[in-house]
Amino acid sequence: MTSANAPAPKTVLVLIDGVRYDALHKVNDWVGLPNLWRIVNDGALWRNVYTLEPYLTNHITQKILTGHENYTQNYTIFQRLEYLGFRTASVGTNPWDGRGARFNFDNLYDKNHKYLSDDVRIDAACKILPQVDFVYVYTVETDEYAHVCRDGRRHVYSWESPYIWAIKRTDDRLGRLRGWLDKIAPGNYNLIAIADHGMTDNGRHSVATWTTEVVTHVPVLACGVNFKRGWKIDRRFHVTDLAHAIVNLYDPRVPAHMFNDAIVRQATHERAPSSVTA
Repeated sequence: MTSANAPAPKTVLVLIDGVRYDALHKVNDWVGLPNLWRIVNDGALWRNVYTLEPYLTNHITQKILTGHENYTQNYTIFQRLEYLGFRTASVGTNPWDGRGARFNFDNLYDKNHKYLSDDVRIDAACKILPQVDFVYVYTVETDEYAHVCRDGRRHVYSWESPYIWAIKRTDDRLGRLRGWLDKIAPGNYNLIAIADHGMTDNGRHSVATWTTEVVTHVPVLACGVNFKRGWKIDRRFHVTDLAHAIVNLYDPRVPAHMFNDAIVRQATHERAPSSVTA
């Protein structure tokens, strides 16, 4: 437990585009996902979280970041935390998704409108982390390679699937990110990962309906100073529940139904010192 008026934890929310819930188990069995499972073993896994229609990424990410179905009329996590006096950054998304963030890195595409490497965005997140309390980073490679399977008429879990290896590379990046957090904020950070949607066997998601479990069921996992170790939560939630729970990590007056079973209540936080630079 932290003492009263302790510095706020650094919290990183990583959105991994298009990862099926069952990938946590299947891809781990085939090629190993040690960093994802280290988060689960050191923290919590929510086993029944579902996305909401529609299934296009830009709609779902905005719902995740506001915690509301009507995302155009509600505040983002960034706006809510900045109002409380905490510093925030949005990495790898468009300016609208990241509205209110003190640092808004729109580095999703290069000048030819091609996706930049997820490594670019993870590096940007690591660079800005010493200066802020909360970072959201969007990674896209997994979704890209699921669609490669679609275009090549491959099953996403076939032996020749690039989707599997994209998930493996994402696992490596999470390990690098966590290693950096261990260095700059030892014992005082939270790392949270969520997918915006899953995938059909043939690498699609926008064609899904509410009965398409492989698209609507998404993984959510978290570890860190605010989370108990080794918890599995089976209560049903939606991706829109996450924003309120994250704000609760900084302001306990905000209901945090999604985190209630797994959270370690911390003392009131003060802003982290502003003298630290990247």
